[in-house]
Amino acid sequence: MDLTDWQQAQRHYYDKRRHGHLEPQQGGVYAKNLTRKLRDRIGISEQSHGLEIGCGAGRFTIPLLQYFRTLEVADLSTRQLSLLEEELKQQKIDETRCVLHHADVEKLDEVLPQDHFDFVIGVFVLHHLVDPADTVERLSKLVKPGGRLIFLEPNRWNPLFTLQILLLPDFSFAQEKRLYQLGTHRLRRFLSEAGLDEVRSERTGFFPPQVINRCQWALALEQRIEAVRLFNPMLPFLIISGTRPDREN
Repeated sequence: MDLTDWQQAQRHYYDKRRHGHLEPQQGGVYAKNLTRKLRDRIGISEQSHGLEIGCGAGRFTIPLLQYFRTLEVADLSTRQLSLLEEELKQQKIDETRCVLHHADVEKLDEVLPQDHFDFVIGVFVLHHLVDPADTVERLSKLVKPGGRLIFLEPNRWNPLFTLQILLLPDFSFAQEKRLYQLGTHRLRRFLSEAGLDEVRSERTGFFPPQVINRCQWALALEQRIEAVRLFNPMLPFLIISGTRPDREN
C-alpha cells in the first residue's frame, strides 16, 4: 500500500466514528502516568514550546499541556481534531496555549517552521506511518538545536496488545499491524540515522488502563515491577528519545 492509499485508509478509519480510547478521560490516571514518564525522561520546563504529532482527540494532549507553556498538535483526522477542540473549550483552555493543525504528520516539515520547537512528542504514532524513518528525519528539522524528540510505542513482545487488537472494538488489526515491525533496535536506528545524539530507549509500564484508572495501588506496584530486570523484556511500552545536535557541534 502506498502513502496515499494508507493515509486514506487511516483517515477513513478514524473519521468514520468515535474511538473512546483516543479521547480524554476525566481523572484518566493512565494517560497522566504515561505523560509524566515522558516528561521525566526529557526534562520539559514550564517555558517549553512543544509539538505533539498524531494527537487524535487529545487523550495525551490534555495532560501534556500542564508541562508546556504552549503546545501545537497535529493530526490527519478532522473528526478527532474537532473532538479535541470541543474538549479544550469545555476545559476553558485558551486556544493560544494549544494550537491545532489538520496536517499530514509525515510531511509536517513542509508546513511548520524549522528550528521552532523545544520538543516533539509522539504517543503510539510511529507504527501508523508508512515510512517512520523518513518521518523521524523530517521531524528532527522542526526542533531547535539541543531540542529533543521522544516517542512512546507499544512493545510488540507484550501479548496484551495482540489481545487488545483482536478483542476490543476500538482497535483494528489492519491499522495496528505495523507495530510488529518496530522493535527497539530499529526505532533507535531511525533516530540515529536522522542525526540525533543521545539516543536512549527503555521499556516501561505494566498495567493496562482498566487497572491503572481504577486501582489506587496499581501505580506503586507498577514501579516495583519495572525495577525487576526479569520483567523488562515484556513491559508494554517503549520510550525512545534523541537530541538534535547543536549547530556548533
